[in-house]
Amino acid sequence: MSVLCLCVLPALALALTACAGPAQPQPEPATGAATGAATGAATGALPGDAAAPSEGSGSVEAWAPLLVDHPALARGDRDAAVHAWLDLLEADPEHPLAEALLALTAAVVHDVADPPALRRRLMAMDGEALSPLARGRLARLVGQARAAEPEAAAQGSECFPDVLSSWSLLGRLGPVQDPSAASIPAQLLADPGFDRAHVGVDGAERWRPLPRSPLSPRVDPDAALEPGPGWVLLAAAFDVPGGGPAWIEVDLLERPHDGGARPAAVFAFGGSSFRGFVLGGQPERLSGYALGLVGGSQTRVDLSAGARSHVQRQPVLLRDGRNVLLLQLPAGARCRPAVRVLAADGSPHPRCLPGSATGPLGAPVDGQAPRQALPDVLALLDGLASSDAHSSALAGLLLALDGRPSRGLELLLAAVERQPSAGLCALSAAVLESSAHLPTSWRRARARELAEQGLALDALHLFLGVGQAARAQRLDKHEQSIDELIELSALYPRQPWSCVQLASAYAALGMAVQAREALVEAEARAPLCTTVLASSLAEARASGREQQTYELKQRLVQAAGRSSSSLSSLARTLLDRGEVVAGLAAVDEALMHAPTRSRRAARCGDLIALGRYDEAERELLRMRGEHPRWIEPPLRLADLARLSGDGDAERRWLDELLQLRPGMRPARERLVDLLGYDPERAWHETFALDGEQVRALYVDEGRSESVVRLLDEALVQIFPDGARETLTHEIMALRDLAACDERGTLSLRGEVLRVRSIKPDGRSFQPVKVSGEYVMPNLEPGDLIDTLVRRFEAPPARGVQRPGGWYFRSTDEPFLVSRYVLRLPPGSPLRLETHDFEALHEVHEFEGDTVHVFESRDGERVLPEVGAPPGSWFLPWVEFGMDADPVADLHRQQLRWLPQALPTAEVAAAARETLVGVEGQQAQARALHAFVDQHLDQRGSFPSSAVSTLLAKEGNPGLLYAALLASMGIEYELVLSRAVAPAADPEPAPAFVDAGRLGRRLLVLVSPDDGPDAWCDLGPRGLPYGWTLGDAPDAEAVSLSSGQPLREPRQALSGTSLQLTCRLAADGSAEVQGELLLLGASGQLTRERLAEMPEAWHRGVVQNAAAGLLPGIDLTEHGLGGLEAGQQPSVRFAGRIEQFLDADGGRALPLAPLDLSAGLAGEGQRRLPYLSGEITSQRAEVLLELPAEGLELGQLPPGLEHSVLGWSYQLGLVREGPTRLRITRDLELLPFHVEAEGFEQLVDMAARVDAAERARLRFSQPRGR
Repeated sequence: MSVLCLCVLPALALALTACAGPAQPQPEPATGAATGAATGAATGALPGDAAAPSEGSGSVEAWAPLLVDHPALARGDRDAAVHAWLDLLEADPEHPLAEALLALTAAVVHDVADPPALRRRLMAMDGEALSPLARGRLARLVGQARAAEPEAAAQGSECFPDVLSSWSLLGRLGPVQDPSAASIPAQLLADPGFDRAHVGVDGAERWRPLPRSPLSPRVDPDAALEPGPGWVLLAAAFDVPGGGPAWIEVDLLERPHDGGARPAAVFAFGGSSFRGFVLGGQPERLSGYALGLVGGSQTRVDLSAGARSHVQRQPVLLRDGRNVLLLQLPAGARCRPAVRVLAADGSPHPRCLPGSATGPLGAPVDGQAPRQALPDVLALLDGLASSDAHSSALAGLLLALDGRPSRGLELLLAAVERQPSAGLCALSAAVLESSAHLPTSWRRARARELAEQGLALDALHLFLGVGQAARAQRLDKHEQSIDELIELSALYPRQPWSCVQLASAYAALGMAVQAREALVEAEARAPLCTTVLASSLAEARASGREQQTYELKQRLVQAAGRSSSSLSSLARTLLDRGEVVAGLAAVDEALMHAPTRSRRAARCGDLIALGRYDEAERELLRMRGEHPRWIEPPLRLADLARLSGDGDAERRWLDELLQLRPGMRPARERLVDLLGYDPERAWHETFALDGEQVRALYVDEGRSESVVRLLDEALVQIFPDGARETLTHEIMALRDLAACDERGTLSLRGEVLRVRSIKPDGRSFQPVKVSGEYVMPNLEPGDLIDTLVRRFEAPPARGVQRPGGWYFRSTDEPFLVSRYVLRLPPGSPLRLETHDFEALHEVHEFEGDTVHVFESRDGERVLPEVGAPPGSWFLPWVEFGMDADPVADLHRQQLRWLPQALPTAEVAAAARETLVGVEGQQAQARALHAFVDQHLDQRGSFPSSAVSTLLAKEGNPGLLYAALLASMGIEYELVLSRAVAPAADPEPAPAFVDAGRLGRRLLVLVSPDDGPDAWCDLGPRGLPYGWTLGDAPDAEAVSLSSGQPLREPRQALSGTSLQLTCRLAADGSAEVQGELLLLGASGQLTRERLAEMPEAWHRGVVQNAAAGLLPGIDLTEHGLGGLEAGQQPSVRFAGRIEQFLDADGGRALPLAPLDLSAGLAGEGQRRLPYLSGEITSQRAEVLLELPAEGLELGQLPPGLEHSVLGWSYQLGLVREGPTRLRITRDLELLPFHVEAEGFEQLVDMAARVDAAERARLRFSQPRGR
């Protein structure tokens, strides 16, 4: 592990180690080395504006430099800096930055050179003189320090007495499809019903205890739930004699050593782990939660509408006596709340006691909840940020730690600009490089610039030097990196960081001995440094040195303190070494820190492996009672019964397991072995067709198809939990060499039970599997291919079951037998929909289930036809399914898209720079539109955060545009469109309401206050402001901003408009001059491509366009016009045609032929519907000028005006005197569909149009010549 990973990626570790003024090599104090693995802590924050604390007895300007730029940090001595901070605190506990000091201490408490010494000092501190919020921070630090000591687990003492501990859990509850339905049901808020059953996702649910370890401040609801969607309700009862105004504090940021594994990066600067989607993540994470006191109202906290503190404090009025708090969270959100009840001044409530889950509520009291927000240190710092660089840097660092990186980075970078120093450069670079919401390449480049700026100010800065060496290593400059690190190691002989990075550099070159020596030197310099020990442990484990691995694990537990992860790792090593007593003791202690289901199950596995069956059985039975829907206890009990030779018990446990997971194949197969009866085989034998009998029905004579599908059969079993298993049997006859070549390699999905080729004489051959595909041997015409595949699919995540449809005919090949069998459990919510299916449909009962059998025979191939819609329009099919919840789908789409358009400081800065001198919202919206259109190098249609798109120049342009508009206060709506005109929708009325139906295109509807609304599509480059593609008029759409249904607007059609003048000469030649206008959105997109084209290519473009209109033209002039953004693009040309008239003095119409009939060509009578989504307009006006003498125009052919469905055509020929003829043609195509019976109308119109356009103009010489 490199020091860059240890010291840069976890931002605060490098930041607080690196941020100091110029460093000078000098004797170092005995406090030793600092570490680089960062840990995150949070600052207290309020939902709304908070008051700043009074400046107390100390000066903010005096403390701020010491917190972000302490001199000891420049030489890597974090211990000296942290202990100096605590000296400041003890000398002036009422200082307004005391809370900030403790927040930074919490961030590095595990990463000092001597963690035990720091823990002892923290436990000895007296916080009585601290402010209430600072006292709470110290209490958390003290609790963590106590929990890290072995005596805490042995005594079972409560390390966090100010955190609520008496919790109960109810879940999973509905709705399962809506991720934004954070609202406690009113009936539960009035009466939680602790003594009765409730309707849950998986059936009846009851409240059950949710223990909180006394060694951790957090409860883990996911550890007590089965994975799946829905909501979980937590309840905490507490007594407050006298009641009164108070605060409920909910902390959802996962801190290290709170009973969980220590992550590589403690905080994600794009937002904390539970709401990382706010700046680029997944909407399944926590988007909000609700809390309220029973008998009162509730508060909904929306975490998707912008960066918010992970600590939220809600004002409440407590009852006199028993109070019950309800907290609703999404199931599976992976957040572990820590909840405190605070007095009105923010201190832990002195009268708050654990309460009983049952009993009457306390009596209401007179008064009101607190109205004055608690003092906020960030408010104080923010007020000083504009004048003091160190206050600005401290505020930025605290905001970054609190999951609000955009404002934090803005303040940090402003501090560097105002007062550049090596320490502030290093601090900003470290936080910036760890900001996961920013593009990786951009933030690394910007962090490198800051680091180089810092090194220019102080070339001896330890961590900037180590970071520079790490960057050199990343660029494969290993020798340079090693030289720099050796020099740094000599310069700072007591610091381990250059040694750790040196070991990484040696390891990258395969120099294992030198790498090990570097780590030995690092251990000598900092023997209790947790990150050094972790690096040595990783190296020892990779090298296979088991004894040293064991010793290093013990030392790491001693140095870092006791935690569930470190103890579990140590326990595994002890058990592997045969030290059973010590190993199980370590397992039990790990469970004290984190009593999760998975760790308890692992302990049972250890007991079983050790042969302690009775003890394992007792614990498994206890877990089964606590978690009745968890599959692990019955599964391990079945394993235990098998080991004990108790077949009856194994069968009982497997039966119970299948009640929980009906589709679990390993359990079903074990039951078959025990019972000697295979219910799956019985169901297949009952309803599956015999392939041999089907083969006997096949007669090859008289067939012309390349492939005939003899059997296409699926047996689908839907289990009660929504899982399904499909057995597919296919037999295909290959009738020619093309079929043999096409089927020579098969790609089969699922568990392949049989695949073979069968010769006409009955011999069968097995294929060879190569790279996951089956190569069929020696296929010849007349062979059969026989496949049998089983596929299992887990229950749908959101409960909407859609097994899929089954088609009984195909456009690819004929079917001899097509059969679909679906088995449904009792009470299945699936609904049957059919289309044109008139064959066999039988319903049977089998072992309590309902079985639907659909079968069709001799299904001829449906020949595809031009313009045919999808097969669902005309093929016979059946489908079982459920409707999705459209409201829930809208909410999922809102959480998927809207948070990505949140403006950040970087986005606001780009908007301000773009709009310098631009007045008026409409003009500003146009300017921002043009900026986005030109700024991006690559466009994407999927959600991507606006700031990432801006900085990386790639991503979703619509979201960036929306963020830019929001930063300037211009109203807009994000709109999702189906992007299909209703008249040509291939799926106008789906059988089941489908999620995501409208998610094909993102549009931005801009509403400037000084102009009309403008629909904007920024997907394709080159569309001007106020334009969409125009290819889907009236398409279904929905506003993500308001949730209102909309329709895509109609706009000018894409196409061309030709103006052409032909001046004929008596010899049959002509001088021509024309301009072709490119209309609509397609014209604008073409303009964009033409504008980027080299000028040398212009003549070729014009020549091709002119020759397509007038073959044989010899250009004399050419030009491309309207190439500026928003202009009307055009192609201008002039030239001469030597033979404008042919030998007999005639001429076809000087128009490019439309040839509509070619697009409708087909054999025989139309059988399928016709669907056309084409939308275009083709206009042309041609003026023929004859010479005054020498040519006369003969009789004119007739014009034509005709329209059918979405087609409209007009052709006109008008004399304008003896020497002028004006020809006009107008063709308009709009989306439509028509059934087969109406297709002849199109054919007739196309024939008329083509006939009209084949007409010839006749010219003659005057009589006498």
